[in-house]
Amino acid sequence: MTWTSSEHSYGRGAQLLHWLAALLILAMIPIGLVMVRLDPGDAQTGLYRFHVALGLAVATLTLVRIAWRLVDRRPAPLPNMPRWRLRLFEAVHILLYGGVAVLAISGIAMLLGSDLGITPASVDPTEIDRDLAPRSAHSAVSKIFSALLVAHVGGAISYQITKGDTLGRMGLRRPGSAHPA
Repeated sequence: MTWTSSEHSYGRGAQLLHWLAALLILAMIPIGLVMVRLDPGDAQTGLYRFHVALGLAVATLTLVRIAWRLVDRRPAPLPNMPRWRLRLFEAVHILLYGGVAVLAISGIAMLLGSDLGITPASVDPTEIDRDLAPRSAHSAVSKIFSALLVAHVGGAISYQITKGDTLGRMGLRRPGSAHPA
């Protein structure tokens, strides 16, 4: 496996960037759900700070992923994928990238609007201005983003089960499956 993509598979670079982003995002969702429900205190502050640190990492990683996508070739579309599904696949990916951007911008705006700064150590959840528009946007977009993420994972699993080895293209090969060039 090379770092760059081939006609049939994403390269190791795209795979690592994808799975690292997935891991960070999947960690952020439950942290975000729990942190807003905790009573003020050390546990809540710690989760808020961790959420901000992960959010900044995801935003940076997303910029790297976009740059990588601009220089790395993309594999051919998956075989047997109807045109409507290919368009939906592309739209969900664009919306996921856009969602990360809106979540990062609204999160940063919420912190700056509360005069907290954007370093995780400066975050004090008791000082976040709950009436800021970016907070409402962050909350709403996080729910839309989560739904898109479920659609993305559901689509990948559906294709994997019914049509072919889509996960193999992203580095998760079935035991005994051929390694695409």
